[in-house]
Amino acid sequence: MSSNASTAATTTVRDDVIGADAPFGAWCTEATKLAREVGAIIRTAFFDAQAPPAPDNKDNNAIDLVTATDQAVEALIKKRLDAVFPDYKFIGEESVAGGAKCELTDAPTVICDPIDGTTNFVHGFPFVCTSLGLVVNRQPTAAVIYNPILDEMYIAHRGHGAFMNGRCLPIHRANHPLDQNAVLMVTEGGHDRGAVAMKAKLDTWHNVLSASKANLRGIRCTGSGALNLCMIARGGADVYWEIGLHAWDMAAAVLLVEEAGGMVVGQEYLGATEAARKTWSRDSHPFDVMGRKAMALRKADVGFLHQFVGHVVDYPCERD
Repeated sequence: MSSNASTAATTTVRDDVIGADAPFGAWCTEATKLAREVGAIIRTAFFDAQAPPAPDNKDNNAIDLVTATDQAVEALIKKRLDAVFPDYKFIGEESVAGGAKCELTDAPTVICDPIDGTTNFVHGFPFVCTSLGLVVNRQPTAAVIYNPILDEMYIAHRGHGAFMNGRCLPIHRANHPLDQNAVLMVTEGGHDRGAVAMKAKLDTWHNVLSASKANLRGIRCTGSGALNLCMIARGGADVYWEIGLHAWDMAAAVLLVEEAGGMVVGQEYLGATEAARKTWSRDSHPFDVMGRKAMALRKADVGFLHQFVGHVVDYPCERD
């Protein structure tokens, strides 16, 4: 074994990366512990060869899956966080699927996806995570995302940085500017396979891959909106675009991108006219957590954003 490999194998992963001076540092600590606890449950189910995860369909959609593990993990998360932070509101994917209201106010609100990447979970594809975002005044403020299969823990707090396994993000290409001719993009096919959505997605893919237009280096799909955004935050990809996301896919991961030096825009930008985009600023147009649209860049480059958005095809999507 090389000395580098030996060092990597014995490195202790630090979870205490958000200091006590952070306004929601206590929430980060509790959420991180909880993510590791439910991660063990998810990992056990993922590797259970005798009884692999058995999916059901949501709303009779054979593409949108849920398992008993999703539901058990969310119930445990809500119970534990309610006990420690009783005044915080809670929005969870499985709670909403079960009929709970999906309503965001200015109050501190935990937005939870117990297993983002359920289809991956069912198939044994290792891009699976628990996503916990704390939204305050309708803006992502603290975040914990844990992939228990790859043992990758992402933590962020507004104004206090973003980290993966204790390492400050971004990990890759921190000093490389965005280059229109050297873009790796992440996106997804999504759950909406209707004619309007599919035409917009396929037209976008054609635009970004066409040699006469964007001519990207490539497109990647992890099967998890949260982990796609994590890939932007760590610097492993340059651009992410998707329509049809939910608040629980974005609430945590958007903060990771921003704290890593990137930028994310949603419906407030993607749904605007070309003229309105030219006067857009983050200060005057906060990210719309409930808007179900996202474009993320690993660098906060507004000029590149204005240029690249011309390649994507927008389409209507009902808000959360």
